[in-house]
Formats: sequence, structure tokens, C-alpha cells
Amino acid sequence: MPFTPFARAPLRVVLSTPALLSFVSAWKAGTLAIAQLGVAAFFLAGITTPLLGGAPWIVLAIGLFSTVVRAVDIESWALLIPGGVVGRVQQAFGARAAGVGAAAVLLERLTLAALAALVAGHYAAEVLVPVARPVRDLAALADVATMAAVIVIGVVWIRARTGHDTVGTRAGRRIWTGLALLALLVVWGSLSLRRTPVHVGALFALTPAPAWTPWPPFNTVLQIVLGFGLALPAVGGGDALSRAAHDFAPPRLKALRRIALGATLFVFAITVLGTFVFTVLVPPEEWSRWVDLPLVAVAQHVAGPAWIRTALALAVAVAAVLMLSPAVAVALADAEAALHRLTVQTSRFDGLARVHHRFGTPARTIDVTVMAAVAAILACGGRTVVLAHAYAMAVAVLLGLKVAAMIRLRRVCGETPYRLPVNVRLRAREWPLGLLLVLLAVGTAAAIMLATGNPPAIAYVVFLFGLTIVFGTARQVAPLAT
Repeated sequence: MPFTPFARAPLRVVLSTPALLSFVSAWKAGTLAIAQLGVAAFFLAGITTPLLGGAPWIVLAIGLFSTVVRAVDIESWALLIPGGVVGRVQQAFGARAAGVGAAAVLLERLTLAALAALVAGHYAAEVLVPVARPVRDLAALADVATMAAVIVIGVVWIRARTGHDTVGTRAGRRIWTGLALLALLVVWGSLSLRRTPVHVGALFALTPAPAWTPWPPFNTVLQIVLGFGLALPAVGGGDALSRAAHDFAPPRLKALRRIALGATLFVFAITVLGTFVFTVLVPPEEWSRWVDLPLVAVAQHVAGPAWIRTALALAVAVAAVLMLSPAVAVALADAEAALHRLTVQTSRFDGLARVHHRFGTPARTIDVTVMAAVAAILACGGRTVVLAHAYAMAVAVLLGLKVAAMIRLRRVCGETPYRLPVNVRLRAREWPLGLLLVLLAVGTAAAIMLATGNPPAIAYVVFLFGLTIVFGTARQVAPLAT
């Protein structure tokens, strides 16, 4: 029989997951990661300044700390252990510790989704309420913001339940548009500083510390550490950077470094500089009024005619909706995926694993995550500061778990393509001093938040303990790759 190059039977062509992921827009994945890590830019100045007074240098310290955390994210990805933080915690400390990791990941994602939706709701309320009029009825504004936040989550819920892309194909363009609007505000505000005298001493002057102890100097130290802890949302949590690596073609390490650099530049150019502009331009007697809307306060106090200030306030509100809506969608999708993995890996929650008979989506897990996010928004009464404090605790716990697992895994995995610098070798043993300092910083901040009686932080620990019991007693198997 003569040879023929054509097969007599049809050939089955199978595309693996990496082959399919290579068609995903890499720049969109990068912008989504920056959007998640940049949620704090919209509220951080309003939370830290009334508490500390000299907030810019605290936020500057957080900006420097965020560069170290981005390096931690890169090394965590370089371990190449599937399952994200949960997989690394289980590999390092065993199956029982994986329950703590699963609970921490789920709570961090839910808190971020609720916080981003509520912040977007507050800025959207500024579009619905005339921005030229000062905000007088804060309770009414909180109600409008809560309604807007629920609407944002509702849109994401409908799209997820019906099997549509919750992020959207144009999310990258929307995020870049929001970034451009924020950059315009910060540049305009920085130029407006020329008409306002800047007293360096006033920027370092702290507000009187609460009397936690009988020793005022020690109270001041506690106040500074507490401010550092409450500013941790600027660092960001979860595996936003590591998840973006799946959408890049090899070598991925170089792409991750570019995203990390972009996230760091965003923190310094928008979050840190925006806090500095807020502290100088906005009078101290107005700080407490703009807790939820610090960037709108900057827009209302820049140099220029009234119509420019109104236009900048509207631009900031549009930027918040454009940037935070994709962050809400990604956070809810991650929370749903984490809960769905739990239902697959255990026999206790198998009822939640059922898919929708028409759309084929895990409708029950989607419903549970959405209801949890809405419940968090309603429980905080529409106040951004409550969810921001809870999210600060969530970032501290999740980052502490990640770093602790990495310290343990360094002995097991050996050399990796990237390691966080500052490693000291003593007596033929390498000590990861850089990782230990990060763990000490977040551990101390979390301890001070609890010791000073911060209600949202305490509530987070209570929920974490409850979910850990639920997840720890469930039958676990090896974590699935993410």
C-alpha cells in the first residue's frame, strides 16, 4: 500500500491549558492585578490622616514596604507549588494548617470584594448627589453608597450565574482610563500645592494618642504601629500577582517583575502622593468629613474655578467605578473558586458543588459568596472605615501565613529562580532575614490592632476561627492547581 501523508481517520487535536492561556491578553491580566492592589488608593488618605495627623510618612513607609511584599509575591510564585497560599501552607505545615489558609484566603477575597464595591458605591453616590454642594447628611450618603455597592455586586452576580465573563473583554481599557483620571487629579493637586505653604513639621505632627496605657511615649509607639497596620490595604493581599503569571508566556519571571514594578509605581504615584496632597490641601477640621471620599476632597480643594473642581470630582468618581468594578468581579470569582474547590475536595459541602441545570455554572457557590459580600456591606452600615480595618487584618494574616510557609519551604525546595534578598548565612545555615523582618512587621501590626481593641479586626479573627474549624474538620485532599 503506497504511503500517503493524509490520515484515513480524523485526528483528535487536544489543546492543553497553557496553550489556551497563551491567547489571553497579558496586559489585561497585568492591569487587573494592579486594580486589585490599588483599591486602597481611593480611601487610605481618609482613614490614616484623621487617626495619625502626620499620615504621609506612614503611607510612605507602607509604599516602601509594598516593594518588599511584591518581591515576596514573586518568590512565592517561583516555588511552583500548586494551590496558591493554601497549597504552600499545606506543603509547609500539613493538612490541618491548610484549613487556616483556606479560611484566610476566602475571607480576604470576600472582604476585598465588599470593600471595593462599597468604595465604588461611595464615589458613585457623588455622581448621584450634586458634587458642588458640600456633603452634609453623611447617613443619607452612606445609604446611597450601600445601595450602589449592592447594585455593583448584583451585576457581577447575574453575569457569573449566567456564565458570562464577569470581568469583561474591555476591562483593561477601563482600568487604564481610570488610572489616567487619577493621574490627572494627583498632578493637578500637586501643582495646586504652590499656592499652599507646606510646613514640614506639621506633616510629622501626630494627633494625640489614645490612653491605652499609663505611659504616653508607649502610647505614641502603639499609635504609629497601629497606623502602619491600618495602612496595610495599600500593600494588597491574595495572589493577585501570582495569578497574573498564568496569562504570560514563558519566561514569566520577567513579566511578573514588570507587573510588580507597575504596582509599586502606582502606590507611590497615586496612593502616597495622593495622601500627601490630601494632608496639605484639605484643612484638618474637614478630615473627618472626607473619610470615605478623600480623593473627592482633593478635587474640591485644588486651584482653579469651580467648574474645574466639579469636573475633577466627577472624573474621580468615574475612575473609581471603572477601576473598582473589575476588582470586585475578580475578588468574587476568586472567592467562589476557593469555595468551589472546598466543595470538590470534601464530602461535607457536596451540595454546594451542584451546577446550574441551564447555564452549567456553580450557582450555589456563587450565591453563597455574593450573599456573604452583601452581608459584610450591610453589617458595616455603609462605612468604609469598618471594612478597611477588617481588610487590613485580613492582609496581615494572609501575608503572615504566606511568609511563614515560604520560610519553611526554603529548606525543602532548595534553590528557586528568585529569592527575596537579605539572607544571612551563619554556621552553614542560611537565615532568611528579609522574610523574617516581613513576618515580624505584619505580626506586630496585627497584634497591636487586636491589643488596642479594634472591633473590625477582632470580628475578622472570630470569623477566621469559625471558618478554620469548619474547614479543618472537613475531609481534605491535595489542593487543586490554580
